[in-house]
Amino acid sequence: MELQERINSYLKVNPIKDLERYSWVSRKTLTRIAKHKEGNKYYKKTLDILYKFFKIDKDKFYVENNKKWHWDSSSLLWRMVRNKRIYEHKDLATLSKEMNVDVRVLGRVERWECCPLSDSWTINSIIDKLNFSELERKVTNEFIESIKKMESLVKKWENNLK
Repeated sequence: MELQERINSYLKVNPIKDLERYSWVSRKTLTRIAKHKEGNKYYKKTLDILYKFFKIDKDKFYVENNKKWHWDSSSLLWRMVRNKRIYEHKDLATLSKEMNVDVRVLGRVERWECCPLSDSWTINSIIDKLNFSELERKVTNEFIESIKKMESLVKKWENNLK
């Protein structure tokens, strides 16, 4: 909400065209944010520009109003991991640098293109870098182990069909 307050107080003193010119954000978007309605979402880049312009730390408004623009995950676990990453204000590039892994590896894990083992270095590093609680750690490990068991059962079933 601080962003809305800053925009509105700026507009009381200055015309909207000045804010548009200095921030490079369109009038329409500035107006939508200033009169924010529940359900409106904004591009991350737009919010980043405005938060930097007004020198505001990313807050709840930032997290709740840009996270919907991220690709949805096909699994509940990776949706939780992605939301935790966004809540921690980290993008894939930042997290990959902290972990010293290629950003594509993390992207594949988040999109569920691969399923690392629950005791793998990648999973443990993600858990550590995103400050998972004990409950989040337990859910992550149990989910991965369940998926591995299901994959094993499906392979056995497929072999019986042949």
